[in-house]
Amino acid sequence: MATTTHIGMTLVEQSQAQKEITVNQALTRIDALMNTGAKSRATNTPPGSPASGDVYIVGSSPMGAWAGHAGKIGYFDQTWKFITPNEGAAFWVNDENIFYIFDGTSWVAAAGTVRKTLWVSAAQMRPSTTNGCSGLAQVEISAGQPDLVTLGFDASTEQYAQFPVAFRKGWDEGTVSAVIYWSHPSTTTNFGVVWGLQGVACSNDDAVGGAFGTAQTVTDTGGTTNDIYVTAATPAITIAGTPAEDDVCFFRIYRKAADAADTLAVSARLHGIKLFYTVNSYGD
Repeated sequence: MATTTHIGMTLVEQSQAQKEITVNQALTRIDALMNTGAKSRATNTPPGSPASGDVYIVGSSPMGAWAGHAGKIGYFDQTWKFITPNEGAAFWVNDENIFYIFDGTSWVAAAGTVRKTLWVSAAQMRPSTTNGCSGLAQVEISAGQPDLVTLGFDASTEQYAQFPVAFRKGWDEGTVSAVIYWSHPSTTTNFGVVWGLQGVACSNDDAVGGAFGTAQTVTDTGGTTNDIYVTAATPAITIAGTPAEDDVCFFRIYRKAADAADTLAVSARLHGIKLFYTVNSYGD
């Protein structure tokens, strides 16, 4: 009886002779794909005598039989096979020898340039003790539909809310940025709002205190009652206090009511922010 194959591996048939050959080949293939024991190395030219299961990362200028396969992962199993990013690979090297990892959504460089996102809702924030915004409010737009849970910021007085973040160990302790999610109640004209964000880091055994770092602002324009608005990203925000691994970072967000671009005549409702930061390690 002829053997059959499944996901690139030969399956054992009841009547098959020398079953150990098929089993050994399958184990070698699995070992190579898991990278637990198979040999691997970067190379620009095909190896002379590869063994079944060997894994090779093809460099920037492949020659001979590997022409056209720059940036791919190749493994040997009686014939050369190549994995490309759209074939389910978990990692690959491009033609500039930059190592990439698939994060479940897109390919990202496995270096300090990888950006991560942290959502912080208004429910995770509190009005500042001094010049605080209004307390958390729940607004029902229509029965049986999503309620708005927001903090309110006055149109004429600069008001603040605060929240802490302890970033993952992989954070590179660099600058951060944010986009602001907000809405407004009914008003007829002038819909501009200026949001600001600043931060300060505290390390182990530091006194809780210190001035917030320089704030960065972003301006957005509303217009329709109870619509959700999302700002552009703020410029890079430098966190004061010389951030270090395992720090807790305190952030303060506010509406810059005195800014000429802030023209909304009613309270601006903050829903939350997406905080962007970069990592240089995937492990915690």
